[in-house]
Amino acid sequence: MEYLEAKRLGKWIDNLQGPACVRFYRRQIGRGACASGASNDTCLQSLPQERVPPDPYRLSACIVKIGNWSECAVDSGKPPATSVVAFVPGVGASHTMWLSLVELLSERCNGNRTSVGRTLVCLIDNRGTGGSELYPPPAPICRCVRARERKANLSLWTAQALADDARYVLEQVLGATKALDSTHANTSIRLFLVGHSLGSAILCHLLLTSPPLEVSGIMFLSMHQGRFRDWFPPSARAVRASVRYWLWWIRAATISTTALQNERKRLRLLTQRAAIDLSLHFSDAFLASPLEPAAQRSLLHAPRTDPSAGELHHIRRSAETATATASALPKKRYSRPIRRHEWYLFNYTAESLERFRAWDEIADVRHSSGRNADPLNAYGSLGQLHAVQVYRLTRADLERLRVRIPEKAMLLYGRDDPLTRPRACRAFAEALGIPAIELTGAHLITEESKIPLAQFLLDLVRA
Repeated sequence: MEYLEAKRLGKWIDNLQGPACVRFYRRQIGRGACASGASNDTCLQSLPQERVPPDPYRLSACIVKIGNWSECAVDSGKPPATSVVAFVPGVGASHTMWLSLVELLSERCNGNRTSVGRTLVCLIDNRGTGGSELYPPPAPICRCVRARERKANLSLWTAQALADDARYVLEQVLGATKALDSTHANTSIRLFLVGHSLGSAILCHLLLTSPPLEVSGIMFLSMHQGRFRDWFPPSARAVRASVRYWLWWIRAATISTTALQNERKRLRLLTQRAAIDLSLHFSDAFLASPLEPAAQRSLLHAPRTDPSAGELHHIRRSAETATATASALPKKRYSRPIRRHEWYLFNYTAESLERFRAWDEIADVRHSSGRNADPLNAYGSLGQLHAVQVYRLTRADLERLRVRIPEKAMLLYGRDDPLTRPRACRAFAEALGIPAIELTGAHLITEESKIPLAQFLLDLVRA
């Protein structure tokens, strides 16, 4: 997807037809405090010169227009009301995780099922993922660096620092949205926030910053307070996945760089990692359910000239065999369509292979085991995982949130979520005084419960 510069953002929003990625360049260092209590400028002095973050560093967001913009622009009796809906993803995810949900929202708006006016969707990429730069550079996350340098690096990977990035992007988008209609000086802008997992923690810190943002509605997805008892005791599924992950890490770390040149070994390694991640984010019932016909055709007829598709023969061969068996023997019990597990495994592994090809260009040569073990955008994910581990909301934070949280607020969680336990989600919603809604699925309810989630979003944005 082509990236557009944000210098003249307001001018090309009017002509925007589909999703477009925008680059924002931020000069200020994050305003979050370091672990030692010093400012981030002091923390940066602990880093070597070659590890100092770039100035300015790049942030990115995907902009999409939905709703009826033409009729709202004609009405000259009142200032045009524009809704800006900002989506913040979780650990290691980019704006692509929201595209299917935004597409469903657009279809419902175009089908005249609801009226949301003119709505601008802003899908934010956190630092280190998507089109946003890895900030700060990754080496101090590794074990081979000095403790002081590591502490200075990790202090810049907090939910507060990520919230500062999101606030900067939102300020740019809101300013460009206000400049859309020059005929009305008092253009009404309504801001809605949606966050998933770590994205919800970022939204909490976004509400706690000063001066506070004027937010009309907020939706938390798979979120809890971050206390010790919210994580423990962990679910049995999460424990099994953690054991499988550490065994995978040991196996991957012992593979030499020369062995990873073998495409088959590389594919097997990535497929094992993909299976672990799928078991944590989706329920067994969802992964075993049949795939939609359109997605089945795209899987079976993927172009063989594409390198990532050509290397996944064993996944597609099983899908082709299952489809051929189902068409030839439709009355037999063992005939079955393609399952969602095969579809997500195919896409996950194909994307990972593309990242793996560029891994040698960004990896730290001093930590070859880490380079070999986790080629899936590892350093950005590690930094965001650190933000999750140190994220806590105190009682004072909850009291401030209760005052600043908008009237239209809700929390949605998956019934079978192994990462954020349903009881912890309900306790967080009760502490804030907002409704908690249980949906079918596991951690990634944006895929499993996409249809009811889209309806809740439309109810939130609708005036």
